[in-house]
Amino acid sequence: MKMLVICYSYMVYRELENQLLLVHLNFKNIFQYNQ
Repeated sequence: MKMLVICYSYMVYRELENQLLLVHLNFKNIFQYNQ
């Protein structure tokens, strides 16, 4: 059971990391576009 929780947490973490990366890239593009 504990293993399942760890795997799930890791998946959620990776997903959040990907989302943050996308947001970061989007902000960078918007910023450059506004220059």
